[in-house]
Amino acid sequence: EVRKLPARLHISDECKEQEECSFCSAVVPFESPETAVCQGVKHSDREPPQKHKLARCSASMQVCPLTPLWFCICCQRWASKLPPHQLFSLPDYPSDLMSLIEPVVNTILPKPLCPFCGISLQKLQPDFLLSISPV
Repeated sequence: EVRKLPARLHISDECKEQEECSFCSAVVPFESPETAVCQGVKHSDREPPQKHKLARCSASMQVCPLTPLWFCICCQRWASKLPPHQLFSLPDYPSDLMSLIEPVVNTILPKPLCPFCGISLQKLQPDFLLSISPV
Protein backbone atom coordinates (compact mmCIF):
# COMPACT_ATOMS: atom_id res chain seq x y z
CA GLU A 1 0.00 0.00 0.00
CA VAL A 2 2.83 2.42 0.83
CA ARG A 3 4.47 1.84 -2.57
CA LYS A 4 1.25 2.90 -4.31
CA LEU A 5 1.01 6.20 -2.42
CA PRO A 6 3.55 8.26 -4.47
CA ALA A 7 1.72 7.32 -7.67
CA ARG A 8 -1.57 8.62 -6.21
CA LEU A 9 -0.16 11.89 -4.93
CA HIS A 10 0.63 14.85 -7.13
CA ILE A 11 3.94 16.49 -6.27
CA SER A 12 3.26 20.12 -5.41
CA ASP A 13 5.53 23.10 -5.94
CA GLU A 14 6.05 23.26 -2.16
CA CYS A 15 7.81 19.89 -2.05
CA LYS A 16 11.49 20.31 -2.77
CA GLU A 17 14.31 17.81 -2.62
CA GLN A 18 16.49 20.35 -0.82
CA GLU A 19 15.11 23.11 1.36
CA GLU A 20 16.63 26.58 1.60
CA CYS A 21 17.39 28.76 4.61
CA SER A 22 15.05 31.77 4.88
CA PHE A 23 17.96 34.00 5.91
CA CYS A 24 20.89 33.05 3.65
CA SER A 25 19.43 30.65 1.03
CA ALA A 26 21.89 27.90 2.04
CA VAL A 27 20.86 24.24 1.84
CA VAL A 28 18.98 22.89 4.88
CA PRO A 29 19.41 19.11 5.30
CA PHE A 30 16.73 17.07 7.08
CA GLU A 31 18.36 15.91 10.32
CA SER A 32 15.54 16.34 12.85
CA PRO A 33 11.72 16.52 12.65
CA GLU A 34 11.66 19.47 15.10
CA THR A 35 14.52 21.79 14.15
CA ALA A 36 16.78 22.41 11.20
CA VAL A 37 20.23 23.94 10.81
CA CYS A 38 21.33 25.37 7.48
CA GLN A 39 24.78 24.58 6.12
CA GLY A 40 25.59 28.28 6.10
CA VAL A 41 27.38 30.57 3.70
CA LYS A 42 31.13 30.84 3.96
CA HIS A 43 32.26 34.49 3.84
CA SER A 44 35.99 33.86 4.18
CA ASP A 45 38.41 30.96 4.45
CA ARG A 46 39.39 31.92 8.00
CA GLU A 47 35.91 31.93 9.53
CA PRO A 48 33.48 29.00 9.74
CA PRO A 49 30.18 29.42 7.85
CA GLN A 50 27.43 31.22 9.75
CA LYS A 51 24.64 28.70 10.34
CA HIS A 52 21.02 29.46 11.25
CA LYS A 53 18.79 27.34 13.49
CA LEU A 54 15.28 27.08 12.01
CA ALA A 55 12.02 25.57 13.23
CA ARG A 56 10.28 22.74 11.36
CA CYS A 57 6.51 22.53 10.99
CA SER A 58 5.24 19.53 12.98
CA ALA A 59 2.46 18.91 10.46
CA SER A 60 4.39 19.15 7.17
CA MET A 61 8.01 18.57 8.36
CA GLN A 62 9.08 21.53 6.19
CA VAL A 63 11.21 24.43 7.35
CA CYS A 64 8.90 27.10 8.79
CA PRO A 65 8.73 30.49 7.08
CA LEU A 66 9.62 33.71 8.89
CA THR A 67 5.95 34.60 9.44
CA PRO A 68 4.41 34.06 12.91
CA LEU A 69 3.77 30.36 13.56
CA TRP A 70 1.06 28.38 15.30
CA PHE A 71 2.28 26.99 18.63
CA CYS A 72 0.89 24.35 20.99
CA ILE A 73 1.58 25.14 24.64
CA CYS A 74 0.80 21.57 25.70
CA CYS A 75 3.11 19.54 23.43
CA GLN A 76 5.50 22.41 22.51
CA ARG A 77 5.15 21.89 18.74
CA TRP A 78 5.20 24.48 15.93
CA ALA A 79 3.08 24.54 12.80
CA SER A 80 3.21 26.89 9.86
CA LYS A 81 0.34 25.28 7.97
CA LEU A 82 -2.53 23.51 9.64
CA PRO A 83 -3.50 20.10 8.27
CA PRO A 84 -7.15 19.64 7.25
CA HIS A 85 -9.12 18.45 10.26
CA GLN A 86 -10.90 15.81 8.12
CA LEU A 87 -7.59 13.99 7.64
CA PHE A 88 -7.46 13.04 11.34
CA SER A 89 -11.02 11.77 11.52
CA LEU A 90 -10.82 9.24 8.66
CA PRO A 91 -10.83 5.50 9.41
CA ASP A 92 -8.65 4.89 6.30
CA TYR A 93 -6.81 6.95 3.67
CA PRO A 94 -8.92 7.73 0.58
CA SER A 95 -7.77 6.48 -2.82
CA ASP A 96 -7.12 10.07 -3.94
CA LEU A 97 -5.70 12.07 -1.02
CA MET A 98 -5.58 15.35 -2.97
CA SER A 99 -9.36 15.27 -3.57
CA LEU A 100 -9.80 15.36 0.21
CA ILE A 101 -7.27 18.11 0.87
CA GLU A 102 -7.98 20.58 -1.97
CA PRO A 103 -11.57 21.56 -0.99
CA VAL A 104 -10.66 22.26 2.65
CA VAL A 105 -7.25 23.92 2.24
CA ASN A 106 -8.78 27.40 2.15
CA THR A 107 -11.27 26.67 4.92
CA ILE A 108 -10.18 28.28 8.17
CA LEU A 109 -11.42 26.72 11.38
CA PRO A 110 -12.68 29.17 14.02
CA LYS A 111 -10.37 27.61 16.63
CA PRO A 112 -7.32 25.84 15.20
CA LEU A 113 -6.47 22.72 17.18
CA CYS A 114 -3.20 20.88 17.57
CA PRO A 115 -3.31 17.73 15.40
CA PHE A 116 -1.27 15.85 18.03
CA CYS A 117 -2.99 16.64 21.34
CA GLY A 118 -6.17 18.60 20.46
CA ILE A 119 -5.33 21.75 22.49
CA SER A 120 -6.11 25.16 20.95
CA LEU A 121 -3.12 26.58 19.07
CA GLN A 122 -1.78 30.10 19.55
CA LYS A 123 0.05 32.37 17.14
CA LEU A 124 3.63 32.52 18.36
CA GLN A 125 5.03 36.06 18.24
CA PRO A 126 8.73 36.97 18.30
CA ASP A 127 9.97 38.04 21.74
CA PHE A 128 10.73 41.59 20.66
CA LEU A 129 7.06 42.11 19.73
CA LEU A 130 5.99 41.06 23.21
CA SER A 131 8.30 43.37 25.18
CA ILE A 132 6.72 46.41 26.85
CA SER A 133 9.76 48.63 26.43
CA PRO A 134 11.68 49.40 23.25
CA VAL A 135 14.85 47.44 22.75
